[in-house]
Amino acid sequence: MADTRSRLGVPPLPPPPSPPPTTTVLHLRLDPAAADDERYLVRMWLRHATTEAIWESEGEPLSLDEVREELIRRLADVARSLDGTGPGCPTRPALERVEFHVPFELLETAFDQWAVPRRSKTRPLGMLYEVVVRCPEERRDDPVAWDQWARKWSWLQARGGKHAQAVRVVRDEDVTDVLGVDLGADVAPACVVAGSSPDRASDVLDAVLEGGVPVAVWQRAGNGAETDLAALLPADSGGLAALDVLALPRRVLLLRRTAAREQGRAAERLALLWDDPDCTIATRSLA
Repeated sequence: MADTRSRLGVPPLPPPPSPPPTTTVLHLRLDPAAADDERYLVRMWLRHATTEAIWESEGEPLSLDEVREELIRRLADVARSLDGTGPGCPTRPALERVEFHVPFELLETAFDQWAVPRRSKTRPLGMLYEVVVRCPEERRDDPVAWDQWARKWSWLQARGGKHAQAVRVVRDEDVTDVLGVDLGADVAPACVVAGSSPDRASDVLDAVLEGGVPVAVWQRAGNGAETDLAALLPADSGGLAALDVLALPRRVLLLRRTAAREQGRAAERLALLWDDPDCTIATRSLA
């Protein structure tokens, strides 16, 4: 090989790129306990290099307030378990993300605003970690949407998260009965940015799931003026065409951290659907 390179005047091949670091993620899955019951059966697991079961409600449904309290307890346990590699170890993993696997009706729940105690204060969960929502169970019932979901995610990863057609802005006039069919017609888009009014968010999310789109960003309804997400999300002048979709969990975290100082209350209402089909567990419903 060296002789061939010398004869052709080709420089040595660069070393292969290092694999991307594994994100340490705490997953929470919430299943409705029963029809007309606002309580949920809960399973938690930690995913890093391996997948580790953390806790399960074992048939005892919880209210969302009780889920938050249990999450706070488990966050402390996870921190202690990740600290087990020893203080000062440069490769010691840290919890980076909390992912909520929820039914459709909970997608707009402000999990990122759940108060978490820190010393003598409380902080929003979404200020401490990347907080995203997921809806994989809604996709399992539709084989076509499931296939589109996998293809779009593979296409996005193969392009490193960036492509001029990766992101589509959906505005009020785009929200029609066939929006989901339109979104699923090709591998692009892989991300939807809702430029629609917050009261149309449910319709946009329904179309996102029907079209197999794995990533969506929208603004929940609330006090304060609506924000132009197409202008807020890009970190540079490249605009949405240059947006790194795979970096959105980190980008949204940074926006949430600076919400009070730079964006008023607008960024506090940011919601991110982050449905990685390669990082889910096919299990039966807990209900």
